[in-house]
This record gives sequence, C-alpha cells and structure tokens, in this order.
Amino acid sequence: GEAEKMGRKMAAVLCVALCTVWMTACGGPQAGGVHLKESRQNVSESSTNASALKEGSESDAVLGEVVLSEQEQEDLAVVKAIFDWLYPLDDALNEGIEWIALDTTELEISDVVKKQLFEYIGEQSGFSVRESTAQELKDEGLLGEQGIRTGILLTMSMQAEEADTRRFSAEKYRSPLGAIGVNDGIVQRDGTVWKIDDKQIRVFIS
Repeated sequence: GEAEKMGRKMAAVLCVALCTVWMTACGGPQAGGVHLKESRQNVSESSTNASALKEGSESDAVLGEVVLSEQEQEDLAVVKAIFDWLYPLDDALNEGIEWIALDTTELEISDVVKKQLFEYIGEQSGFSVRESTAQELKDEGLLGEQGIRTGILLTMSMQAEEADTRRFSAEKYRSPLGAIGVNDGIVQRDGTVWKIDDKQIRVFIS
C-alpha cells in the first residue's frame, strides 16, 4: 500500500544518506559518488536477485556500499600504514614540494585500492598526487641530475608473509643526496590496525 511505499522510500533515502556520509569519510564525496554508481551497476548486473532489486530500493542502497573486498580492505590498510610511516621521515625532503608522485610498479594492488590510496595521500599531505616512475619524471623534465625541484617520489612494494604480517620496501626520493627508506620492513596486524615497529626497521639514508 501507500504506507509501505513511503516506508521503503524513506529507508532508501536514509541508506543513501548513510552511504554518502560513509563514502565522504572514507575518500571524499566525488570518489564516493563514483563508487556508489559503479557498485550499483555491478550489483544489478551480477546479482542473482537482480530482478528483485528495484532502483532506489533499500537493498540496492545498502549493497551500493560494498566497494572493497576483504583482501582489498587489508591491502588498503597496509599501504596506508606504509605511507603514514614513510611520509614524515626526514621531513626536510618535503620542504617546498607542490606534488607527490607514487611509483606503484611493484605494488600489487587493485585499481580500487590504488584510487583510494591516492585520495588518502592527497588528504593527508594536502598536495596533488600523481602516478609516475622515476623514468617518467625524467622524461617530463621534472627529475634532473640535481633531483626533483618541486615534488617527491615515493616507491612502495609489499608481500604477504603470514596471515598478520607483510614485508615491505619503501623509499622517499628527492635527490641523489636526499632519499630515505627501507628495503626490508615489516607491517603487522595489531587487532584491527596494521602497525610498523620502528625497532624492527633498518632505515637507509642517502
């Protein structure tokens, strides 16, 4: 009846509002909007209950939230922990930068995780973030013999060790005499949080 329609409509509106809040908290309204649309489309096409899901129904809005798989959530938490550890190291290297480049060549993460990582780096640093290798920066004239004048290059990789442990390498590069990082670091899960123990890390500086 009419009351049931109204109830469903209000539930859908509430769910969409909650989704928006959740998306904003986890990666900005723009990204959230895109993920929500993409997820809805995927749900409608792939779900066995597709015929039962009407546009804007409560189920559809709730399922629209599902952006990352469990593995992707874990990957994102680990790479965020690596960035949080790497970025403040030798903060003199960050002086006067206008952008951050991230080399993901060795970083085996999905495009969804990569997108959210780039958004996270932008939010935490306040700078624009681009995906580039050292060679690409050289080709663009942004990396010369003296190093990078207006930005920094971050490089990351990680491998699963055990269920709650990842090994990683990470470097922050500004110039041949301005670089810092680790070749064999360890990130461990502590409850629901992934942490890096500074005591277990041998940092290199150039």
